[in-house]
Amino acid sequence: MLIGLLYLYFQTPDHSFAIESFYSLKIPYAQQSVLFWLLFVAFAIKMPLFPFHTWQPDTYEQSPTATTMVLSGIMVKMGLFGVLRWLMPVLPAAAYSWGDVVMTLAVIGIIYASLIAIKQDDLRRLIAYSSIAHIGLMCAAIFAETKSGMQGMMIQMFNHGINIIGLWIVVFLLERRFGTVKLSELGGVAQKAPGLAALLLILALANIGLPLTNSFIGEFLMFNGIFNSTSTHY
Repeated sequence: MLIGLLYLYFQTPDHSFAIESFYSLKIPYAQQSVLFWLLFVAFAIKMPLFPFHTWQPDTYEQSPTATTMVLSGIMVKMGLFGVLRWLMPVLPAAAYSWGDVVMTLAVIGIIYASLIAIKQDDLRRLIAYSSIAHIGLMCAAIFAETKSGMQGMMIQMFNHGINIIGLWIVVFLLERRFGTVKLSELGGVAQKAPGLAALLLILALANIGLPLTNSFIGEFLMFNGIFNSTSTHY
């Protein structure tokens, strides 16, 4: 990313890092493609997007809960924000041209991470893989290049932050009270801590985008934008 930004800096007529100077650049397509991948790989690691996601489950599992809250609720969104604020407006031709590749990676990540999440016994890793799937959907919505997809992605960035931080609060309380976050060892939680079990249920349903929960709005708009996209070349 640093190499890409420095190259863009030297292309600006006023040698400025001002975002308006970057937006006004007219870069040839061949250079745009190289710069696209320099920037996109950095943002994809930050999101993370398949196949750059491997750091996330281990980090979420081993980090303190407060650190994990900041990472999952705020920091991973910086990758999406970077794509939206820098990549798409500065390198529009390359973003359009490589959109199918990115969306393919996003869809693979959604399916792959969801299947792995189903098999998890550790609640931390389950949340981590479900987050990868959600981020993949948001990334696909950006590259659909539709108004509905963009609106849904912005709404979902906010709602996903609320839901996943709520889930980490539940994980923290479960670990403090029962000494484990293994699903196989948490039987009977509803009898011992009914309020905590109800909170976990509500947040889990919101996390899957159940109608009448906050995530449903964003996911509906994102899917609507993706399926109505005219920028894909399939």
